Amino acid sequence: MSSLNVKNNKIDNYTLNDGLQNDEFSDGAFFKDHRDFLYFGGVSGFSYFNPRNIHLREFNPPLILSSLKIYNTVQDINERIRKGVLKLSYEERFMTFNFIAKDFINNENCEYAYRLKNHSDDWVEMGNNPNIIFTQLPPGEYQLEVKSTNGDKVWGDNIYRLTIKVGYPWWLSVPALIIYAILCIIIFYITKSVIKNRIRLSRQVLIAQVEKRHEQKIYESRLNFFTNVAHEFFTPLTLIYTPAQHLLEQDGLDGSTKKYLQIIKNNAERMQKLISELMEFRKTKSSNMDLHPENVDVKSLMEYASNNYVDILKENKIDFKVETHDTSEIYSDRNALEKIIFNLLSNAFKYTPRYGYIHVEISQNEPDKTLYLLVRNSGKGLTEQQMAEIFDKYKIFDTPKLGNSVSNGIGLNLTKSLVELLGGQISVNSELGKSVEFSVVIPSLPSDHSLVVTDEKDSLQKEKNGQDHLSPRKDTVILIVEDEKNIRDLLKDVLFDYVIHEAKDGVEALKEIEHNHPDIIISDIVMPNMDGLSLINKLKSDLKTSYIPIIGISAKASVEDQINAFNHGADAYIVKPFHPRQVISTIENLLSRQMLLKDYFNSSMSSVKVKDGIVLHPEDEELIQNVTDFIKNNIDDELLSPSSIAEFVGVSKATLYRKFKEIIDKTPSEFVRGIRLEYAAKLLRTTKLTVSEIMFKCGFSNKSYFYREFLKQYGVSPKDYRNQ
Repeated sequence: MSSLNVKNNKIDNYTLNDGLQNDEFSDGAFFKDHRDFLYFGGVSGFSYFNPRNIHLREFNPPLILSSLKIYNTVQDINERIRKGVLKLSYEERFMTFNFIAKDFINNENCEYAYRLKNHSDDWVEMGNNPNIIFTQLPPGEYQLEVKSTNGDKVWGDNIYRLTIKVGYPWWLSVPALIIYAILCIIIFYITKSVIKNRIRLSRQVLIAQVEKRHEQKIYESRLNFFTNVAHEFFTPLTLIYTPAQHLLEQDGLDGSTKKYLQIIKNNAERMQKLISELMEFRKTKSSNMDLHPENVDVKSLMEYASNNYVDILKENKIDFKVETHDTSEIYSDRNALEKIIFNLLSNAFKYTPRYGYIHVEISQNEPDKTLYLLVRNSGKGLTEQQMAEIFDKYKIFDTPKLGNSVSNGIGLNLTKSLVELLGGQISVNSELGKSVEFSVVIPSLPSDHSLVVTDEKDSLQKEKNGQDHLSPRKDTVILIVEDEKNIRDLLKDVLFDYVIHEAKDGVEALKEIEHNHPDIIISDIVMPNMDGLSLINKLKSDLKTSYIPIIGISAKASVEDQINAFNHGADAYIVKPFHPRQVISTIENLLSRQMLLKDYFNSSMSSVKVKDGIVLHPEDEELIQNVTDFIKNNIDDELLSPSSIAEFVGVSKATLYRKFKEIIDKTPSEFVRGIRLEYAAKLLRTTKLTVSEIMFKCGFSNKSYFYREFLKQYGVSPKDYRNQ
């Protein structure tokens, strides 16, 4: 039964528990008498009351905590709750509270509500359930407030308050937080220290790189300076070497003159080698140098090197001794061995005082032919630090004030590199104030590191014999383009059998060529106004002068410079200083080649070609090419036959057969089949078509015939040919 309050629209429900006869009433069983009593009939009798006498009680029942459970374990309330505070550990976060409102009238109708401050400020109504359950409460302090109604469901003002303190876990406890703070401080300082060290190391690396680049730049600038200076040496060196060689070839010279001319020539050759290597100093590392091994006579090489210092020995009264023990030949690079010996001797002569001594000992092991070289000289000696730095690049300890300083080669750094390149070792010992001793051990190179080396004397003799067959040509005009007058005069003396015209640069040469076309041009590469490469480009691009052979002559000896000259159109390239016979031989070779080409193109043979071992005249070649193009354009036509080819060419079938047999010794049918099979082989290699598809594309209709002919021409079946 429900009562509606029209003032506040509130509905109050009454049940059997409130005194009704039953919760079920009969339809239409109601009555109101003159006293305003209401009667309602039901299954258990009837209930009657006066609505004016029905009202809610204002009783405010007290609320108490009846029980406390933690993880379903009943707890002693008096022990756990002290002064209104319940303290829980981090592990005791599952709890159940049971409350009871002390209203003895309709107590079962009492309703409950709660809120947990610091967690939620909203009241949670639980109806008639007096149990409050909390699970996994976060660590912290909370305020639990609980209120209830009386038996008439009227909310009272009595509120039960309980402070709940949930403890923090051990890893969030105060000691743990202190430890964390200490660890964070330690990590911070460690990180700061690591970062500072890394920054310091990065700066050190950067400084080292900058210093290294600076040193490399200084090294390159020195090298470029030496290279530029060395390049300027080639012109005077050419004027020393070439006249000496020219004089040595003259008859009637006495022995003394020949001896000194030979010394001039030998040292000019050696100076030319050293300057060339100085210009190519970037290539003196082991990885960039090529060895040319041969059997070298150790004793002869030592005598050749020693003879260059005879006059210095006499002038400075130096005691020079060379002792050889069981020396024979060593399989090694002659050029490298020569530089090693010359550099060590030059260094010894440079620092040996007047009336000092230089002792050289050479020996070999009999089984493996290992060479042992010992060079000892008197002098100031070296300190420990100087011995450690003596093989460094550009390391100079002092400048000797001795008059016997001949040459220091390219330095002991190159000597060490050459020794290591040959697989050997070099070391230095010294007694301060007494002597310096260099010890070198060089093994024989493996026999598989072979290279055919022609004996220089034999080659020179052959060259001389060949030169004897060259006849002078008074009708040959040679134009010499050179900015150095001395070089021009020298070339005029060497080429006295020819008509010589001169020009000092490319511009003057062009003016000379406009009036008279020479037979050959000899041009320097580096010249003012217009250099040699520009002159070659201009002459080779003009049809009127493109036929004239041009010889480039320069002090630039590298392979790259020579390739560059050939790419611009030079026919030959000669490096300064040059041998007189080298110039003459080059000229005669170019003239002979021109004559041979002229005779060939003037003869009937110039119109004949040899292809696949068959001599073809132009008209025959044109016929074969036209037929080949016709076959390729119709290669998938299986009806293509000699008759259709003869009709295309415009001759009879018999004439076509005869021509093919005469020209290529094949019948037209064989020629067609060969082209079809070549095309089939190409498709097998370059496409994924099936063999049958390729067969039809090539004009074959019979599979067994195609397989048989393919096997006959290529020795394998089409499938095996593709799998190869």
